[in-house]
Amino acid sequence: MVIKFAPAAVSVLFAVSALGAPPSPSSAKLTPNQENAVLGALSWHFEKSDPEKNGGSAPAATLYVARGQGYEVEIGPGGPTLISLDKRKRVEVRTVAVGANRNAVITAEKPTMKANYFLGKDESRWRSNVVTWDRVRYHDIYPNIDLIFYGAGRNLEFDFEVRPGGDPEQIAMTWKGARGSHLDSGGNIIIATPAGDLRWSKPVIYQLRNEVKAPVEGGFRLSRNVARFEVSEYDRGAALIIDPAIGFATFIGGSNNDSAHAVAFDSAGNILVAGVTTSATLPTNATAAQPGYSGTGGNSIAGDAFVAQLNPSGTGVNWLTYLGGALDEVALGLAVDTGGNVYVTGMTNSTNFPVKNANNATFNGAGGNRLNPMGDIFLTKLTASGQLAYSTYFGGTQDDWAMAVAVDSTGNAYITGATLSSNFQTQFASFQKGYKGSGGNQNFPGANGPLFALGDAFAAKFDGNGKVVWSTYLGGAKDEIGTSIAVDKAGNVYVGGLTMSTDFPVTAGVVQGRFGGQSDDQSNPHAHLGDGFVVKLDPNGSNLLFSTYLGGSKDDGIFGIAVDATGNVYVTGATLSADFPVTSTALQSTFRGPASAPLVQSFVATNIFGDGFVAKLNPQGTALLYSTYIGGTGDDSGQAIAVDTAGIAYVTGNTSSRDFPTTPGAPQVSYTGGGVY
Repeated sequence: MVIKFAPAAVSVLFAVSALGAPPSPSSAKLTPNQENAVLGALSWHFEKSDPEKNGGSAPAATLYVARGQGYEVEIGPGGPTLISLDKRKRVEVRTVAVGANRNAVITAEKPTMKANYFLGKDESRWRSNVVTWDRVRYHDIYPNIDLIFYGAGRNLEFDFEVRPGGDPEQIAMTWKGARGSHLDSGGNIIIATPAGDLRWSKPVIYQLRNEVKAPVEGGFRLSRNVARFEVSEYDRGAALIIDPAIGFATFIGGSNNDSAHAVAFDSAGNILVAGVTTSATLPTNATAAQPGYSGTGGNSIAGDAFVAQLNPSGTGVNWLTYLGGALDEVALGLAVDTGGNVYVTGMTNSTNFPVKNANNATFNGAGGNRLNPMGDIFLTKLTASGQLAYSTYFGGTQDDWAMAVAVDSTGNAYITGATLSSNFQTQFASFQKGYKGSGGNQNFPGANGPLFALGDAFAAKFDGNGKVVWSTYLGGAKDEIGTSIAVDKAGNVYVGGLTMSTDFPVTAGVVQGRFGGQSDDQSNPHAHLGDGFVVKLDPNGSNLLFSTYLGGSKDDGIFGIAVDATGNVYVTGATLSADFPVTSTALQSTFRGPASAPLVQSFVATNIFGDGFVAKLNPQGTALLYSTYIGGTGDDSGQAIAVDTAGIAYVTGNTSSRDFPTTPGAPQVSYTGGGVY
C-alpha cells in the first residue's frame, strides 16, 4: 500500500533526494539560518576521524568521517556506515560488501580545505587546520575493483571502479540496521531505516572513451536483501565505472520535533509540504514570510506551522517559512492553485499569529478541550515565491480548527474542520446557521470529561482576497468533524468526515439515511469515529444537494474525498464494521481487520481503524457505484484519494497487515514495517 506518513515525534517529509549538505569549516559562530546557508553552499568533505581532536562521535574503528546536516557517513574497515544524527536517537545503517576483502586499504584522496574546531572553553581541545579530502577509496575491495566515496555538490555518491580483470558480478551488498529493502519501478533500491528511507539510485554505468562517457546498459538486481549489479556487454580491456548515488529521503527538519501533515504539487512540479515544528533551525532565508521560529508551546502539540517548497527532484528547498505566533500552530491542510499560490490551513493558539489582509485580524479564543485546546482556525495564502498574500483567523470563542483546504480555478478557497463555538462565523444564506452540540465519547479517566471533543463540522468559502463568502455548520447533537473537502467546476462543494449524531442532516433517497452506530468493543472507548458522512453543498453553501451517512454498526470514518469531471464522488477511510456497505463487485467483500484493540495500559486500549475502504457514489448520492474493503488482518486505513481524467482512483493510507493485498510486479510486495499486528 502506498503510505501517507502520519505525524511522528521526529519527522519529516519523505521525498527522494540526494544525501544532504556538508559540514561548515568555519570557526565563527553562525546563526541557524546562516549555518544552513553555508551548509547548502559547500560540498561534502572527508576528514580523518579523531574524536579528541575534531569533536567527532565516531567509534575508534572509523578512519574517515563526513558530516552532513542531520547525518554523517563513517568510513572504516567494516564498510561505510550512514548515520542519522538525531540528538535523541542514533540510527546506524551499515553497508556490508558480501564476500569482500576485509583488509582492503583505505586512503583519502585530493586534499581540499582545512577545518577548525573550537569546542567549549577548554583550549586544549581546540584544533585548527584539520585537513579535509574530496574522496575516500577502498582499494581492491574485490579483486581489481575499488570502491570510492566522494562529494558531488551537496550530494554524496560512490563509484565502483572495475579495472581489467575485475568482475562486476562479484559485487554484492547488504545492510545492517535496516528494516528491509525493495526495488522500485524506477530501478532504485529503497532501504527502510528507523530514520527514514535510504535510496540507492539506479546506477549510471559507463566507460571512458577519449574522455567521453560511453554508457553501458545495466542496473540493480535485488534478492533477499542482497543487491548485485547486472551489466550488459562492455570492453573488458578498459575500466568500467558503476556509479549509483546514496540518498536519504529529503529531511525537512531541525533540532527538535518536525512533522509533515500535507503535501501538494504545483504546475511546475515543485513539491509543497506543510506541517508543524518545534525546531528553531529550519532552513529559512531572509526573504521568507516568517524567517524565525516564534512558538513556545502551551499544548502537547506545541510549535509553529511551516510551509516549504522543494524543487521537482526533491533535492533542494526552494523556500521555507514558519507560520506562527507565541504559542501553538499546526498546519493540517494544503492546496495549490494554477498560478502556484499556496493555501494552508490548520489551528493556532497564538494571539499574535501573522495576519495580512485578514478577514479577521483578532484571535477569538480557545476552550472546550482541556488537554489540547485548539484555539482558532487560520487560513493563509502564500505566493508562488512564499510571501504572504493574505492570512486570517477564523472562528468563535471556543475551539475551532480546520483539517483540509481546496481551491477552485478562480482562487476561491474552501475549508472544513470542526468547531465547538456556538458563535462560529456563519455567513449569509448558510445551510445551517446554528450550533447543535457535542458528545459521543466516554469521559477519560482523570480528565473530568472526554479525551477530545469535536463539536460540529463546518464548511466555509473565501474569495481570492481572503474574505468570507459563506460558511455553515454541518452537524447534529453529538460530535462531527469534516476531514476532507473538494470542489467541482460548477462550484459545488463536497465534504467528507465522521459523525456520532443520529440526527446529522441527511437528504431523502440517499445511499444511507440512518446512523449505523458505534461500538466500544473494538476501538478505544475514548476516541470513537461513529459513521462516515458525505455532503454536497451548492455553490452558495445554502442548500444540501445531497447528504448521506456511510458506515456499518461499528466505527467508520471518511478521511479523503475527490470528485471527477462528471460529478461522481470518491471517498476513502477506515471501518471497524463487518457490515459496512459494499457492492456485489467489491474487490474485497468481507472485513478482515483486527477484532480488538491491544491494551497499552491497564485501562487504555490503543485506537484501531480496522480495514480501509474505497467507495464511489453517483452525483446525486443515491447509489454506490462501487464500494469495497481494502485491508489485511492487521490495522488498515485509507487516508487520501485522488482521481484521474479516466476515473481511476488512487488511494494512499497505512497498514500494519503483513497480508495486505498487493499486486504482482508492485515495487514492494512484502511488509517490512513494525506495528502491533
